Amino acid sequence: MRRWGFPALAFVTGAAVTVYEFAAPSLFRGWFGQTIYVWANVIGVILFALSLGYAAGGRLADRTTTLVPLAVVLAFAGTYGLAVGWAGPAFCGWLAGPEEYTQDTAIRAFVAESLAASLFLFGPPLMALGMATPLLVQRASSEWPVGRAAGVIFAVGTMGSITGIYATTFLFVDWWGVRATITLASCVLVLLGALGLLAARRKRAAVAVLLPLALAPAGVRPPWDALPPEGARLVAFRESPYQLVRVVDRPARDGGQRWLAFDEGLGTYHSMRIDDRGWTGAYYDAFAVLPDWLPGDGPLRVLIVGNAAGTMSRFLQIHAGGRTIETDGVEIDPEVTEVSRATMGLRDEDHRRIVHGDGRAFLRACPEGSYDAIFLDAYARQVSIPPALATREFFALARSRLREGGLLVCNIGALRPGGALVKTLADTAAAGFGSDVALAPLEDLANVLLIAARGGPPPAPPSHIQLGAYDSFARHVPGEGIVLTDDYCPVEAITARDLELRE
Repeated sequence: MRRWGFPALAFVTGAAVTVYEFAAPSLFRGWFGQTIYVWANVIGVILFALSLGYAAGGRLADRTTTLVPLAVVLAFAGTYGLAVGWAGPAFCGWLAGPEEYTQDTAIRAFVAESLAASLFLFGPPLMALGMATPLLVQRASSEWPVGRAAGVIFAVGTMGSITGIYATTFLFVDWWGVRATITLASCVLVLLGALGLLAARRKRAAVAVLLPLALAPAGVRPPWDALPPEGARLVAFRESPYQLVRVVDRPARDGGQRWLAFDEGLGTYHSMRIDDRGWTGAYYDAFAVLPDWLPGDGPLRVLIVGNAAGTMSRFLQIHAGGRTIETDGVEIDPEVTEVSRATMGLRDEDHRRIVHGDGRAFLRACPEGSYDAIFLDAYARQVSIPPALATREFFALARSRLREGGLLVCNIGALRPGGALVKTLADTAAAGFGSDVALAPLEDLANVLLIAARGGPPPAPPSHIQLGAYDSFARHVPGEGIVLTDDYCPVEAITARDLELRE
């Protein structure tokens, strides 16, 4: 092999490492979500596997002077990756089991099951890729001094890893999907292994190494067709750069509702389709009071952060009571809006505008005093509010974008209404608004509404409401709890502890 062939191989192996690393959470998202726990498991397993591979590869490099070991480890990594693309979803489904996750059962999957999947699916190929690095250094040292050879291999390999990060995140997964991305990287590794064996005059071995490429077509088939629960019907699915988006018609035992769900969240929903009667039996019903809650009879300007399928905006239009409501919906994922227009009844006419982007960045760009009400209904996957939308600085920003007397209403999915999550978010909102806030646990629902007002504590809402949502409406006086900030915001950990305590 020519001298620059070794750095070229280092580039490809480095790229393969990060292709696997960044594709893994996307492969898992239909079963285990993409929380910080899943990412920690994936990154931890990959670093552990690479370290074992470096050690084993270093020992092997001292006992060989041929290309064969390098070709074998590349071929093994690629073959295993092809198997992951083919059977990985089935393995994840077996780990997850047939039951749907709910908020109080999901935490086990985020930690234990995603760790097992990371170890079994990505540990072996990443260990093999780790072995390739010292083998490449050993072979390249025949062309350069050892120090220079090691520097070149590690530098070029790192550039390959950087390329793999950006290519996977911004190109491959978006263009072809997760399994096809894993399959593509694996095919390249298998081909390089076969070429290495041919260069070492191992023709039969090279042919045998190429046989697993027959798995490649199976690795590009979408894996999501088996994910709806028993009795449900998958209406639509989409792999977006942010999440797996699914629309599901629920079984009759759930009232035959149509749900929009993200990632593993088939046991809950981010939006539900409603008819023109407008009553849902969900937390949306509590907002029918809004037109009478805010003073005056003029148009109301409302911002919805976490617009999803536009359920909230549609609900407000139905129950406006003759008052004009102009809503701006902010949704970070354009694919969600597109799917919702086609399947969830999202209507552009129910909004003044729909904006695709980060909710906090949108608020920052708005003039002061832009809105009469801000609804915060954004969630990172199934479990937690995004950290950027849960800090003192964010609540202070939201306050400045409200008109005097305007309301911020935050929907908190909380299985423990008196738990640490609710108290911490309430204390944080009070710090951001500079006044007491209110909490309203919703009757028979795992939701708590956090209400804050610009200019003082929020007034009690009118009593004529269809859902017994505000029976426990009460002012929250800030306590001894922590205040989340942009510098310190362990909102996922607090959520996880609440769920564990409930169990």
